[in-house]
Amino acid sequence: MSDRSFSLGIVESAFTAIWNYPKSFKIKAHGDNVYQFFFAKETDLIRLERGSPWLIKQFTIHVRRWKSGINFHEAARKIGERIGTVLEVDLFEMRPKELQIMKVRVNVDITTLKQSIRVASPAKQQYEIQLKYEKLGIRCRCCGFMGHEMRNYDTYLTLSASNVDPLLAWRADLKADQN
Repeated sequence: MSDRSFSLGIVESAFTAIWNYPKSFKIKAHGDNVYQFFFAKETDLIRLERGSPWLIKQFTIHVRRWKSGINFHEAARKIGERIGTVLEVDLFEMRPKELQIMKVRVNVDITTLKQSIRVASPAKQQYEIQLKYEKLGIRCRCCGFMGHEMRNYDTYLTLSASNVDPLLAWRADLKADQN
């Protein structure tokens, strides 16, 4: 970890050159300067592990095997169960190809939509997951209720007429893109 962030491109080009252009080398960014490397041959991985730590622009980089130990489908199912009745869990590849998302199809009570939920990892680290909904009908960003839009909500109209900026309680991106 470093106070300085490295872009995926910088890390990829630096390690590709340092490691002598390993065949089918790929890299995936996980945020907070955490990167996952993929190799076609186990021998490349062993060579790089034994050579660790590595130095990039005066920063020490430690390479170790990825040990997730997490069943992502089961984790997604557990998260979905906190929202409603889980119908389906699946992994989808997005553009660019390195990006994957987990979708959980859930029957929910639309009167109690959540914007986010907090979960803990096995190591007790807390995360907040921002939720998005597909096939979401008309919803007010002021009160969160379904059936009317913010522009038709009396409180919003009153505040707007008084030149008061209403505090919008609900994120605009709560509805998932259908691309």
